[in-house]
Amino acid sequence: MHIQCLLICGLLACTISLPAHADAWQSNLKGGGTVRVDPQTRKPTLYYNGGSTPLWDGVHEMEDGSVVTVRDGVAVPNETMYRSWSEQVAAEAQGQVNLCERFVRKICGFQEECSGSRACELARQLRQLDRDERADAAYDPLHNASQECRQAMLDATSFPACEKDVGSICGPLVTQACGGQGQCQAAPACDAARQLLKLEQEERMGSKEPLVETETGKQCRDALGAPFFAACH
Repeated sequence: MHIQCLLICGLLACTISLPAHADAWQSNLKGGGTVRVDPQTRKPTLYYNGGSTPLWDGVHEMEDGSVVTVRDGVAVPNETMYRSWSEQVAAEAQGQVNLCERFVRKICGFQEECSGSRACELARQLRQLDRDERADAAYDPLHNASQECRQAMLDATSFPACEKDVGSICGPLVTQACGGQGQCQAAPACDAARQLLKLEQEERMGSKEPLVETETGKQCRDALGAPFFAACH
């Protein structure tokens, strides 16, 4: 990577105001170990075999071909670091919530429709643990409950998504286009309605006001009267 690009990325990264608990950037070091850069201090740390040490000054190559330059104990932000932190700033500005809150919404429902399930109880425990850790002065964004929430989000067997959602606008569109028993599930309109439902759910999971109609929800409301999404018979 050109030095000019490194300098530009460094200057740009210094101009953005990061969320108080923005996630650290990390990548695998070529030759072994994982490099993590704190978004607030820009201090890089090398983790290896259960231990850790500050990453020394120099140019370090990552497994993906990128490089991390360290000067006076501080990392010069490269393009991937800047992009990662900028996306977090954008998410914060758009009023999005953190991963554990999204996890609870997925498992328990947007209006607690599945609050009685064991999976919901466990999801809430992880969310509370995440909140407690974030309130602690020794909060470590690399080793906290949010990482457990991230893994649990992928475990559909232990943590099945709540299928009840009385507040969804796209849900009725799916029922209309696909049929109450799914008898029209092969129809193009059914596939389109399901895609809209998925987008609506993603928007609501990330929003600080999940019960407020989303942009996709508005599209579904309009689509309910469109000929393309005519009721399945």
